Amino acid sequence: MSDETPEGKSILELAKINPVNFKLESPRFIKFTAETRTSGIDFENTRIRKGASDAIKNLSEKRGMSILPKLLKV
Repeated sequence: MSDETPEGKSILELAKINPVNFKLESPRFIKFTAETRTSGIDFENTRIRKGASDAIKNLSEKRGMSILPKLLKV
């Protein structure tokens, strides 16, 4: 919502097509940095990140989550 890049705007467009109920009270915006190569938003019980595929993979693995193998081939 605070990301004015084409990528950020496309995520909002997608959300309009596939609405998801997020509790929008006090969201915390995560700004893009060259160090993390990601940006995103934290809701009460949900975290959303976007960025370079290897950065997202590393972030996910650090949190104990895995990426579907077919997504890594893109």
